[in-house]
Amino acid sequence: MKRFLYFLFVLSALFTAACSDEQAEVPNMRFERRIYPLTSSPVEVKLFVAQKSAEAKVLPVVFEGTAVRGQDYKVSADKFVVGGNSEVLTITITPLRSVTTAKTVVIRLADDASVTTILDMSPRPKLLYSFLTASEQVGASAEVALDLFSTETGKYYNVEEKTPVELEVDPSSTAVEGRDFELVNSTDTIRVGSHTAKFSIKILQRDAHRNLIVLRPKLSEADHFYQGRYPVHQLNIITSYAYEVEGEWVMNKFEYGKKAFIETWGSSMQDSEYENIPDGSPNDSYTFTRIAPGKYQLTTSLESYCKHYFQPTAVGRFDGEYTLRVGMGRKTKVQIMKVDNVNRYFSATQQSTDREGWVGLRNYVDPDTKELLLDVYLFDYEPKDFLPSFTDYGMFNSKKPVLTVSGTYLRFTLKKKH
Repeated sequence: MKRFLYFLFVLSALFTAACSDEQAEVPNMRFERRIYPLTSSPVEVKLFVAQKSAEAKVLPVVFEGTAVRGQDYKVSADKFVVGGNSEVLTITITPLRSVTTAKTVVIRLADDASVTTILDMSPRPKLLYSFLTASEQVGASAEVALDLFSTETGKYYNVEEKTPVELEVDPSSTAVEGRDFELVNSTDTIRVGSHTAKFSIKILQRDAHRNLIVLRPKLSEADHFYQGRYPVHQLNIITSYAYEVEGEWVMNKFEYGKKAFIETWGSSMQDSEYENIPDGSPNDSYTFTRIAPGKYQLTTSLESYCKHYFQPTAVGRFDGEYTLRVGMGRKTKVQIMKVDNVNRYFSATQQSTDREGWVGLRNYVDPDTKELLLDVYLFDYEPKDFLPSFTDYGMFNSKKPVLTVSGTYLRFTLKKKH
């Protein structure tokens, strides 16, 4: 038995040596991958060559398989060129249509059938596409997201290959692309393992008669993309998120004050840190008197601890927009009003040297009472009389507004005094 095994070992060694001698005579070549997925996007098939000659060598390529060239796919070249000054080591395969049954493209070198790769043309799964919402307001700019979902499960569908998505303007739009707005990126590629394409829109000008943008993706049922809940998205161009501020406003509700801070931070802070957090008073009032476009005299009459931030009189001017993340992936856009006379220390005993405070304002209609409200965000303060741990925790931004993380800013709504 030992002699027999030794005999097999010698034969194996001789065979390996013979093969090695034969392989040494030809360049060591292989494709980058053994299998490529080919669905909706072009695929680059790359040839790796270990040994190259100084002179160019043409390597013809054979395309076989169940997929039909010219009907199911097209190719950028029929040969590779190895060596020399003008190498061609990549051939691009472009799908021409979505297949309903699984097909393959087999690519091999005409002179060496062992150098082979396969492109898998499997049917695309049926997917739903949907924007996050049906519509939204847009001031200076907006970000729009489109998601893909599985028709079988209804859950997000994470793509297995890069998937480009292009937006187009629906004819029902009244705003004109290039004149009233710009699609900063009309195409986005959903990366592998993701399900979202994101697009940016920039407003160029505001016109009362051209204030509606309607967007839709260039996706078709022929490619197994089907309309989901929000297949189109409307953007209503507005002049400001705070479009009505003039007049006297009184306290409606303190949306995020002492109670909310305690619920958010709990025992991570001492009870004493919560004592002076404002909760508002029904007798608080704020009066905005227009001085010039975008500029207002602000007069306050306050009984709550907010009196240690707002002063009896000040001047506020609108200057830009700000996007706040309000939790659970949601965002809120506000107009920034820069108020020239506040106490950024929010203190009864200490006065900040910097008296300019940024205040976020926006209007919205209460869904229950149908009353117009003024939503106020105090996100630019450095409290001395409450929440001193914010300094220890490094909660402040380096630039204004300094407290923009959900759970750090104060928020209340005002209603018009009748």
